[in-house]
Amino acid sequence: KAGGQPSFFPEDNQTYYVGQSVDDGEIVFIGINTSFRDTDLISGSDYYYKPFAYNAGNNQIKYFSKRPITLKTRGLGDGV
Repeated sequence: KAGGQPSFFPEDNQTYYVGQSVDDGEIVFIGINTSFRDTDLISGSDYYYKPFAYNAGNNQIKYFSKRPITLKTRGLGDGV
């Protein structure tokens, strides 16, 4: 989310997709990698990310959201 910390918390058994708007933010990555590249950031603007782990099995999705962290980065411009 640009400009401030996101308030979103995922709901168990709910499927989300990249690009989906949620509360005051947007889903930007779903996968098993520990890193990703976010593009089209505005130079000098602050961006906040709130990663969530989840466990999917037995036709259920359980998100670990009891102690979320928020990560902050600053756009460097030129789509980086």
